[in-house]
Amino acid sequence: MARYLPALKVLEAAQKWRDRCLLRTGSIFTDSQLWTQSNLLELEKYFVENPDVSDADFLTKLERQLSAASPDAKKLAAEMLWVMYIFLTENSMRNQTKIAQIRRVWEWSGDVFPSDVPSELLSPPGAGSTGTAYNTQRWREFRFFVLVAKQWTALPQNKRVSLLGDPWAFASLIDEDLESKGRQFRHILLYLLFPETFERISTGSHKRRIISVFCQDSNSAAIDVNNRIAVDRELLAIRARLASTYGDDLDFYKDELRKKWLKEVEVAPEPKPPISVEDNERWFAKMFGDHQVWVLGAGSNANLWPEFQREKIAGIGWSSLGDLMEYETKEQIREELRKESGEKQDPSNSALACYQFAREIHIDDHVLIKRGRREIIAHGIIRSDYRYDINRSNFRHIRDVEWLEFGSWPIPGEEMIATKTLTNFTSYKGWLHELFFVIKGAAKAIQKETPKEPLPYTRNEILQDLFITSDQLIKIESALTRKKNLIIEGPPGVGKTFIARRLAYLMLGSRDDSRVQFVEFHQSFSYEDFVQGWRPTEAGGFNLQEGVFLSFCKIASEDTDRPYVFVIDEINRANISKVLGELLGLIEVDKRGMEHAVILPGRGAGEEPFFVPANLYIIGMMNTADRSLAFVDYALRRRFAFFHLEPAFSSEKFREYLLERGVDSELIDLIIERFKALNQEIRSDRANLGHGFEIGHSYFVPQEGDEPDREWYEEIIRTEIEPLLAEYWFDRPEIVSQRIAALLQ
Repeated sequence: MARYLPALKVLEAAQKWRDRCLLRTGSIFTDSQLWTQSNLLELEKYFVENPDVSDADFLTKLERQLSAASPDAKKLAAEMLWVMYIFLTENSMRNQTKIAQIRRVWEWSGDVFPSDVPSELLSPPGAGSTGTAYNTQRWREFRFFVLVAKQWTALPQNKRVSLLGDPWAFASLIDEDLESKGRQFRHILLYLLFPETFERISTGSHKRRIISVFCQDSNSAAIDVNNRIAVDRELLAIRARLASTYGDDLDFYKDELRKKWLKEVEVAPEPKPPISVEDNERWFAKMFGDHQVWVLGAGSNANLWPEFQREKIAGIGWSSLGDLMEYETKEQIREELRKESGEKQDPSNSALACYQFAREIHIDDHVLIKRGRREIIAHGIIRSDYRYDINRSNFRHIRDVEWLEFGSWPIPGEEMIATKTLTNFTSYKGWLHELFFVIKGAAKAIQKETPKEPLPYTRNEILQDLFITSDQLIKIESALTRKKNLIIEGPPGVGKTFIARRLAYLMLGSRDDSRVQFVEFHQSFSYEDFVQGWRPTEAGGFNLQEGVFLSFCKIASEDTDRPYVFVIDEINRANISKVLGELLGLIEVDKRGMEHAVILPGRGAGEEPFFVPANLYIIGMMNTADRSLAFVDYALRRRFAFFHLEPAFSSEKFREYLLERGVDSELIDLIIERFKALNQEIRSDRANLGHGFEIGHSYFVPQEGDEPDREWYEEIIRTEIEPLLAEYWFDRPEIVSQRIAALLQ
């Protein structure tokens, strides 16, 4: 079989991994021994056997799970993610995202990521796309990889050599693991190692569709489509038959074949812009003319961006310097900053930022707002000269800006943006060319885009989205409207986060994410993060910076005709009294508004007082089964309305939802019957568990790419329900075994 030519770089990288890591126990990035049985046993212990059932994202949970693992085990996890990502084209995951995540996981080890890894090895251009579930259910794919790799490293060397020479024997080996059913990485792994035998297709459903269309009539009835190896063998036979018509380089995703078996026709991506110096110069001249391009920070993690966007401004700190136009040179600013910092640091970068912002930025220059060192979130044009605004509490050095585009765009290339507040990027024409290709989808002249109106969101829509009744929704909505503060509590898997977002949309009347702020509490979350706190500056001193709630309240208070919603996940995971401080009183429904404003600690008597606006609603989520959560005291309960969310196994809407997604009616009956019985047992165990420890329905909501059959059900029991029950009855393993056996019978 001819290889898919655009994927040759991917296959070359996979070959290096095969030789260095599978045949030996080395490393793809270093000369260390990482792919060892001992490291994989650590990943099994800390990841596979230590599931994190919280709603945090995959990498956050992975970092927590591997916190006690050895540095080498963490590096191995990074290399395993590299293997999982090299197949993906930009349609599934951007190269910058892949690189950032691999480096992030590697550096959990305490070591800097190797600087000598060539880009074509670190992030080759990819071979194919995956279903959404490959990302949203990444923990399942990673778990499967860990278990397969552990099994592999236990084999003797001669057995490994033999298996890597026999594609079908290797496929049989990995299919012995029950978790391979439904795993997209199963298909990806076989393609990476045996591209002459297996297709660059990541989902079983696509393979079965191809067979249903191209299989010879005489053979179709004899093929067991539930046997993955039989499906792969038939695909190989189909390829051999079609080669006489389409050539040896045929590809099932090329239009001429794809249109025959796949109804949805994907749009091919536009080619990337040319990269020659001359082309970049011409593009820059057309795009920006004689104007400069600047990259600017907007506070800590861009926390001031909403204010910049709302007020159509850009600004920088160092307000204590006063009007920057009173300084003739950078040296004068530098000396003043040096005095303020007590000569602890060289404030050259800070002085340069101040000087450039006041004197070197010109009207019609372009400005990009960065968040962190790997992301651009806005693009605009400077529309005024510099001014010093004495009425602002901070960031008093201001310019007016016409903001053209807002979003989240990874920076091009492998390097990170400098940590400086302000940087002139005019000379980086190639970098800008690539960035605006990402922003625009092609290298075109900038055109102002009118933001789309958010789609309306109604009570009928939320009832279609959720497994609750109209009466329940009325109670929830009434409680939030009356109290302005609501906590949705319930056991794991009942969809607390899902309903919170949709309840926020209902309060707004539209899917307007610009008026919804999400934050997740944790044990280290502090008053400084939530309200305000002193943060170190580049000059060596400290600035009083606003926290996420304070900033959002200010936005809401200047738009009083429209509601805003602040959502707090895991609200009782933090120390509420410390995080909210004096705001615990201000959030009460009868303490809202300017008449109850207070001067926050750290602010002077002349500073503007703070209040919680009346148009702000607060929704919290609370997991009632997490034993590690802090006790919710009376002070919090008195200020919030509470709604307990129940599992939906008794809901007819849940049954209809599963039927619509292809779940067999017998399997639906089994799920409902067995989990209603299990939840009854959990409720009855009042000594250890009780009502708040029931198991929710969302474990059995199929994700895109899932094949919701009996094996899918058993996989959820083994990988999600069993660890949860083991935590519930941690001192009674015999009960866990009995309950799991009852669920699987």
